[in-house]
Amino acid sequence: MQSIQEGVLAGSDYYLSTPKPQEKRLLYYPVAVGEYWCHRPYRVDRKNYNSFLLMLVEEGDCYLHYRGTDYHASVGDVIFINCYEPHCYGTLSDLHLQFLHFDGAMSEAFYREITAQSGVVCHERGGQVRELLWNLLLHYRNQKKLTPQEISLEIEKMLLDFLPFVSEKEYSEGIKAACAFAKSQYHKPITVHDMAVEANCSEFHFSRQFKKETGNSPYDYILNVRMEQARKLLKTTELSMRAIAVVTGFGNEINLINGFHKKEGMTPGEFRRMPV
Repeated sequence: MQSIQEGVLAGSDYYLSTPKPQEKRLLYYPVAVGEYWCHRPYRVDRKNYNSFLLMLVEEGDCYLHYRGTDYHASVGDVIFINCYEPHCYGTLSDLHLQFLHFDGAMSEAFYREITAQSGVVCHERGGQVRELLWNLLLHYRNQKKLTPQEISLEIEKMLLDFLPFVSEKEYSEGIKAACAFAKSQYHKPITVHDMAVEANCSEFHFSRQFKKETGNSPYDYILNVRMEQARKLLKTTELSMRAIAVVTGFGNEINLINGFHKKEGMTPGEFRRMPV
């Protein structure tokens, strides 16, 4: 299909897909896939579009406003957002992009894990997103050569490759010691300096090495450990927000709420009320 949206140039195309009920229950499925060449004033501003979006910038620059934060994406960057929430993006220069709106299976769980570690805008590693998008575009341009099961496997493979799985067994001894320290002392007001002491190196060197090996800053690692414990307590106990904040190391309700807004995009109370 040819887009008639303002700012989308000739030669751009997109394809819509409606899954069958069984596919929707069991598989990953595309909602829309396309390739656009754009110039100003191309802009998308939506309250929701029931899907998750992966968008690869092939040429040019674009902006994203999402969850109250402004982002910039350029060549080789991937945008990954939950389009069930309000979002806005558009061109900063002439732009070439490929995109996939998808849903199903464990899409939300992958979205949370990937963005918690890599953010909603990150640089593509290894070409897996580009390969998936190209395969799907060829599928629709060539009268649908793939089965729904094959498409689901393509999306799942991309999500697994995109997630920076790194076993802690592969960390250096100093980083292992720092991670173990954070996991055992998260309920206390520990600092990056404390973790560096456990790793037996300077705070500056430790922070750089920790990011290199784990993909997270030391601060984000501590936050992730505390968040994991807070999620468990919210779902499995009736402890007050104040009590959960104290026993998980957040210290007070404000810090707990800020942590949930950063990682989950919602309050602890909203997370507690969500069905399991």
